Amino acid sequence: MVIYYLIRIIKMGGVFAFYRRHLFPLFLTSSIWCVIYYFYGLFFYHNSFSIWRLLSELLLLSQYEGSQFWYIPVILGIYLFIPYVAEALQSINTREIFLLESISFFYLLLVPMANIVLQIKKPALNIGSLVDLSFSGGVYGIYLITGYIARKYSYIFRSIKRHIWIIVGGFSFFLLVIFQKWTYEAGAENNLQYNVWYNNALLFIVSFSIFQFFLMKRYKRNINCILWMSQASFGIFLVHNLFIHFFLSWLPITNELLKTFSIFALTLSMSIIFMLLIEMNENVAKIITYK
Repeated sequence: MVIYYLIRIIKMGGVFAFYRRHLFPLFLTSSIWCVIYYFYGLFFYHNSFSIWRLLSELLLLSQYEGSQFWYIPVILGIYLFIPYVAEALQSINTREIFLLESISFFYLLLVPMANIVLQIKKPALNIGSLVDLSFSGGVYGIYLITGYIARKYSYIFRSIKRHIWIIVGGFSFFLLVIFQKWTYEAGAENNLQYNVWYNNALLFIVSFSIFQFFLMKRYKRNINCILWMSQASFGIFLVHNLFIHFFLSWLPITNELLKTFSIFALTLSMSIIFMLLIEMNENVAKIITYK
């Protein structure tokens, strides 16, 4: 869906205008948080200071200090090529785009999932995709292109009743939980640890079902909270690690399950409060949280 709207943005100002309005501000925001987490590591984890390490992180030559910050270079890379992908999508017809989606779904989602099953059931038999789709953004790219398909061909998907999306999404989520539980139990026997990732076909179906559910026209009203959360999600992603580290160190709860849910609730709450406070100044919010 992002690409669908970016096509109109790019048409209005061109590729460089898109970079100036979106890519460069995103890079600035990412660089600010790179510095924040770097010095956070110095003070709270007693890391040694190295100007070369800091520069290499700012230049995207080394991984950022913050956990889960591997995603920042992925986002920047996607934004770098989105204008060209958007232009290419306009030149292909319906049959071609669904063929592209089908091939990508098979090699990026079904093959990795099947490989996990084979590693547990037949450890000697290991398969992997030899088709290199990294130039298209890989598994992250298929989510973007699928969003574009959902919006452009919404007239097709709207013919499907909303309860069907609930059933498909709910059943897929149920299978996903069963699959994850099975891999934990069966995988332990073969020293295989698998955590659900973006390349899981069931997770993809769940995500698409939820996306379609909220795209339906009748659900476009009275969702200001969801709209705000979607706009603030990147800022929450940027700041949440600071709160996680704090609560992990200082929360006096010994029960692991209770501590996990407590940290989740407290981290989300504090991140939302942070976003509400930072939004009091719109210009600061744009720089700090790219909102």
